[in-house]
Amino acid sequence: MAWRKGLVNGMLLVGSTALALLAAEWAYRRMLFSTQPAFAKLRDANLYADSFNEADHWKLYTLFGGEYGPPEDPHPLLGWRGAFKAKSLLHDDARSVGAKRPVLLYGDSYAQCMPEVRCFQDLLNSDTLFNRGHHLLNYGVGGYGVDQITLLFEQTFLRYDRPFVVFSLMVSDMDRSPLDWRTGQKPWFALDGDGLRLQGVPIDPDPDHYLATHPVTIGSYLWRRFLYSPANVLPAWANDRLKGWSAHTAHKQELNTRILDRAIERLKASRVDYVVLVFHYLTPDQEEWMVGREDNWRDRLLRERLAHHQVPYIWSKDLILADPAWTGSNLDLYMLLDNGHPTTYFNTLIAAEIRRHVLAAAGHKDPRRPLFAPPTYVDLMERTAQAIRQDSAWLASVRTNAERDGQALEDRIVEEAWYVVREDLDVTGEAIRAYTRP
Repeated sequence: MAWRKGLVNGMLLVGSTALALLAAEWAYRRMLFSTQPAFAKLRDANLYADSFNEADHWKLYTLFGGEYGPPEDPHPLLGWRGAFKAKSLLHDDARSVGAKRPVLLYGDSYAQCMPEVRCFQDLLNSDTLFNRGHHLLNYGVGGYGVDQITLLFEQTFLRYDRPFVVFSLMVSDMDRSPLDWRTGQKPWFALDGDGLRLQGVPIDPDPDHYLATHPVTIGSYLWRRFLYSPANVLPAWANDRLKGWSAHTAHKQELNTRILDRAIERLKASRVDYVVLVFHYLTPDQEEWMVGREDNWRDRLLRERLAHHQVPYIWSKDLILADPAWTGSNLDLYMLLDNGHPTTYFNTLIAAEIRRHVLAAAGHKDPRRPLFAPPTYVDLMERTAQAIRQDSAWLASVRTNAERDGQALEDRIVEEAWYVVREDLDVTGEAIRAYTRP
């Protein structure tokens, strides 16, 4: 019968089409994950996923041999780290604070700075108005999201005596918050009722094992290649549905609102002086990322939350607009155009604004520490030094080393005490146990 013949033909057509697509996908994957130079142009994560929304993009970036690989020694809480010790989280320059007031700068690579520019610790710690009574410790770490910045801040700021906190973020750090992988595995917060629940800790010490057990979730690379190519002429609403733009943005807004609220509420409850510093990625190539533009969800969300909490803050775009040297087109004075990070000149403007906030709070002194505050690093060092003095065997060992090196005994005791705090205090382990407690 004709209808049976048509049905058979239809089934054959569908089957042969499906087989052809499967064969094409198989062949494409063979090329994509081969090491043949002829297929190198295919190995670009931007061809298959959105770097602002998908961990798949960053996992592919790693699998394709991206410039920035996973850390050799992943940090169990934060994923990777900057100029501080892995266990204690004590800053490498902490002993330089001495009797001065510590100024703690948290953030990403915009706080950490590019190697070719003068950074905030250099600019401020050599400034005679600032360094008379203050010393800046830069806790900025390249690649951090708002979640990692907040975790590091929470675990360290009250371990310093009477700190001034500069809590910084670059606006697209908010895009990193939902990800479980960027240039390596990272912790991330899940929405949990009205709060947050930390996920992904402890970090897997073997990045390859993590990628094997948490693989890329792309079903078809051919389909994704079309979706992210100029050949995609689908209407905006269809791309929104297929790429999940609106859904991703809504989730990032809710997630970052909760993370930022948590950080600000912690600052207020701790009775410390602070300022929030907002960096902006700026480029002349895209209107959304220009100085005079704020019609985007990131700027709107940050302005709204900072106003809601009545938070003192520094807005990098405002500093440029207020600078007499700004002509409207000389962005290269402020940003390294090849990577979008601040220049020495712009860092100098920002540092001056940080100094203004810090010096304005120089007369504030609230001796009360919150009940939830842990002992400071200095407290622990002094307790350890006292323990050395009271332990005859330990003291004898320290005396022997001091005499060998021609060092005063008391100086060697303090040095030994700082070493014990720096290397043995396990702030990281305590945090992981607290976050993973049932």
